[in-house]
Amino acid sequence: MTRLGLGIVGCGHVAEVAHLPALARVPEIELVGIAEADPRRAARAAEHAPVHPSVERLLADPRVEAVAVLVPPAGHVAAAGAALDAGRHVLVEKPLALTVEDAASLVERATAAGSWP
Repeated sequence: MTRLGLGIVGCGHVAEVAHLPALARVPEIELVGIAEADPRRAARAAEHAPVHPSVERLLADPRVEAVAVLVPPAGHVAAAGAALDAGRHVLVEKPLALTVEDAASLVERATAAGSWP
């Protein structure tokens, strides 16, 4: 079975109590890294996967094929955009962005990256 190498950006409370336990039950996904700048959250996240201090460091790992953006909504565009620009598939919690313009910008970047129909 081929497993998808997933990276997570942001490991706050919801990621800890909902996303990480759910992902652990999906055999087709391998959690290969987490980007988390907060030292306390990073220490807890390290129980699940290697932790990187930035999105850029996470994206430097060639095993990361897709990225789940789990930061607060104000950080969605930056994190998702960086992942798209790095050629990764992206999953973003709702809302996609805080403005229609920012959402349209992400759609344009996804289209340019070949990730949008």
